[in-house]
Amino acid sequence: MKKNLINIAVLLISGLTWLNAQSPDPQEILAAVDRNLNFETDFSCRFTMVTYRAGETPETQEMTLFSRPESVGGEEKFLAIVIKPDVDKGTGYLMQGENFWIYDPESRRFSHSTARDSVQDSDVNNDDLGTANFVEDYRIMGMTEGMLGKIDCWILDLEAKTESVDYNRIKVWVGKQELIPYKEEDYSLTGTLMRTVLAPKWSLIEGKYIYRQVFFKDELREGNRTVLVFDQVSLNSLPNHLFTKAYLEESSR
Repeated sequence: MKKNLINIAVLLISGLTWLNAQSPDPQEILAAVDRNLNFETDFSCRFTMVTYRAGETPETQEMTLFSRPESVGGEEKFLAIVIKPDVDKGTGYLMQGENFWIYDPESRRFSHSTARDSVQDSDVNNDDLGTANFVEDYRIMGMTEGMLGKIDCWILDLEAKTESVDYNRIKVWVGKQELIPYKEEDYSLTGTLMRTVLAPKWSLIEGKYIYRQVFFKDELREGNRTVLVFDQVSLNSLPNHLFTKAYLEESSR
C-alpha cells in the first residue's frame, strides 16, 4: 500500500483495544494505521515479484530487501537488490531520505529515480517500499463500514494534502480487529481508478504482523498485475554500510 505495502506492515498487538469502539474517530484510526505500518526496527527479507503483462510471458524476479526507519537511523533508508534472474542480477534500488537511485550493474552507473517510478517495470512503485505517512499526506473525506470478504472493515476515503504523493485520492479498507489495511484503491486527480492493492496474507513474527503476499492490479491495462511474496523475514539490526552506494556496487560484482 502507499509506501508500504512492500514495508511491509507491522502491527503491535497490545494497546489497540481502545480503537475497537462502536464508532471511533476516523483520525485516530488513520493514526493507528500509520503506527502499525511503520517499523521501529531494521527489517530485511527476500521477496519474489511476478509481473504479468497482457499477451506476454510472466516475468519472475527475486530480490533482497533491507529497510531502516527514520526512528532508527535519523532518516529513512532502504536497499533492494535483484538476485534472480541472472540477466537482472545486481540491479539495485537505493533510498536515503528523499533521494532515490537505481544502479545498473552492466554500466556500473547510478541514475536518479523518484518515489513514483516503478520497480523493474512492475506495478510496484519505489514509494511502496517506504514508510507510511497517511496522516501527514492525506485528509479524511469520509468513513463508512463494510465487509471485505469475511473481514469487517472501516473504509476510509482520503484526499491528498500534497502533490508529492503518488495518487490524489485513495480508499483504504482497514480491518476493525487488527487495524491493518487489507485493500487500497488508488485514484487520479480526475477520479479515475488507477490501481488496486490487496494484502490478504500475514504472518505473526516476534509479536508483529508482517505482510506475506500483496497483489497490485493495474486498472488501466487489462491483464496487467504484479504479485509480491515475502519470506526469510528478519527484524535483526543491520550494519550501516548496507545502505550505501559502495555496498550496492560491491554486492553486484
